[in-house]
Amino acid sequence: MMKSLIIFIAALVAGYVTWQLSPQISGHKEAFDSLGYYGVALTVTGIILFARPYFAGLGVAAGQVVFFLLMPDPGKLWAVGIVFLLLSGVVTTVVAFAVRLTIQNTGILKRQ
Repeated sequence: MMKSLIIFIAALVAGYVTWQLSPQISGHKEAFDSLGYYGVALTVTGIILFARPYFAGLGVAAGQVVFFLLMPDPGKLWAVGIVFLLLSGVVTTVVAFAVRLTIQNTGILKRQ
């Protein structure tokens, strides 16, 4: 349970930071305006937090929603944006599952 909580919090921070750093890294106000940057951020989070895929996806989505709701002007399509952010957690979850299954099937991290 503790490992799941740690992964959720780490993913929440990653989701928040993805949006926080978006203007500096991609030059776009919103992270999903730069699909390259956004896709890489979601993928890397899934790779790093593969141990608990569902918690990684939920945390990333939650962190992005928190940032989005704290924005001074989320725009007219804020409801669509929140749905998109929630769906983006699926990307992290799928990547984390793929990494986890690859590790399990290849025995890369077998305990000695």
